[in-house]
Amino acid sequence: MFHKSLTIGEQCLPSNHPEISHIHQNIGKVYRALKDYPRALIHCINAVQIGLECLPSTDSYIAETYRGLARVYNDLENYPVAMQNFQKALDIYVKKPPIDKKYLATLYEDIGIGYYNTKQYHDSLKNLQKAVKIFRNCDSNHYDECVNKAQELITQIMDLQSN
Repeated sequence: MFHKSLTIGEQCLPSNHPEISHIHQNIGKVYRALKDYPRALIHCINAVQIGLECLPSTDSYIAETYRGLARVYNDLENYPVAMQNFQKALDIYVKKPPIDKKYLATLYEDIGIGYYNTKQYHDSLKNLQKAVKIFRNCDSNHYDECVNKAQELITQIMDLQSN
């Protein structure tokens, strides 16, 4: 279905239209969910490139495309490139904080996981704690699962550091 929408979008819209970037981002998410990381990577890269052509570099959507790309690199265990892309997303959010703080919280959580994967536990802990603090300030219980996941990693890090 997404491929069909991409085909139609490419026929009807300029190649650097934000909607084309959104379609690539969504296709990348689907392929990532299917664990087809090479295809996810292609679409996430396209989403970033097209987004940068048509939107301001400080647009929150650009941050989300970097985050999506970073997640694929993380799944591919290419942690240095994942962390570079997470950092690009964070740089955007520092300059222009998102209206919905959950985006910042999940980014800190992703960065914490990235540091955890590279055994940089101090940095992992710092970012996971930031994520938990932001999640707890959100108005919804919807984020309890996110808090629990981050707390679980924090506990694992504490255990590793005490050994």
